[in-house]
Amino acid sequence: MFIYHIIQQAGTTIKNSKFSGFDVCTGGKNFPVWYESDQVRNAVVDATHTIVNNTYGAADNRISACKSINSSPDGDVRIIAQEDPDGSMAGEPGFYIQNHEAITNFIDVSTCQAEEEGSCLRFCPGLCLRLGIVGVSQALTTRGYNMIITDTGSGASGTVARGPIWFDELQNHLSAPMPFQLPDPVGKYQISFTDKNGDPAWPGYANVNLERVPTCTGALVDKSQIEFVMPPSDDFRCDDLFREDDYAQGIHGWQESPRSCCFVVFNMKTRPYVYFI
Repeated sequence: MFIYHIIQQAGTTIKNSKFSGFDVCTGGKNFPVWYESDQVRNAVVDATHTIVNNTYGAADNRISACKSINSSPDGDVRIIAQEDPDGSMAGEPGFYIQNHEAITNFIDVSTCQAEEEGSCLRFCPGLCLRLGIVGVSQALTTRGYNMIITDTGSGASGTVARGPIWFDELQNHLSAPMPFQLPDPVGKYQISFTDKNGDPAWPGYANVNLERVPTCTGALVDKSQIEFVMPPSDDFRCDDLFREDDYAQGIHGWQESPRSCCFVVFNMKTRPYVYFI
C-alpha cells in the first residue's frame, strides 16, 4: 500500500546564519523564522526542522507560526513543535510549542514561558518531544474522525482531528497523516479513534512512523511504547462489499458506504491493487 507523506525524515535546515532588522520592518514587526501559510497542507510542515547556531536581533523576535496556524487556506496545521537544540533562539535548549492539547496535556506547562506576541508559540526550556505521524485511510468513511492519544501511566489524553483532505478524498489508497509531538510517556501511549459521531471506530488501517530523533537528551518515545486500540469489529460491514447501484456515482461510488474492515485485491494485468473499504 502506498503511504503518502507518512515517512518524512526530512525538513528545513537553517544554520550558521545572521538575522537583523526584522524587528524594525516598515509596516510592523516581522520574524526571521516563520511557518508559511501558502501550500501548508496534508502534514507538509510535519517534519523535523533543524534551526541551529544562528544569531538574531531583539530577544522577542525569533520565530512565528501564526500564519500557518491561523491563516492556512487548507486549515491543516494542527501541531507545531520546533526544537531549539542549542538555545540560540531562546537562550537555552528546549522547544517552541503550539498551544494544542495533544502537546500541552502531556507536559508540565508551568515550566513554559508565556506566548510571545505575534508568535503563536510558547517556549518550554528543557522540553524534549518526538514527532510521529499516524497514517490512516483518507477515504470518505473516515471524514470527521479523531485520534485519541492516552498515556496509560498519567491518564493524560489529547485529541488530533483527521482534518480536511486537500488531495482527492476519493483516492483511499492514499493515507491521511495525523501528527503528534510527544514526550517520553509515564506508562505507554494508547491510540484509539472515534468517528464523526464521537463513537469508537477504526479507520480501516493505522500505522505509525517516528521521525528522526531530536537533539535533546533524555528518554524518548519509541514504537514499543505505542499501541493501537481497536473496537470490536462489526461483521455486517463485510457482508456486502459492493452494491450494483454504487457505480452510478462513478468508479469511486462504493466509498459512499461506510465499510472499513475488508479489502479486495484487483489484479490489473500484472500489477495488484489493494483497496480498503
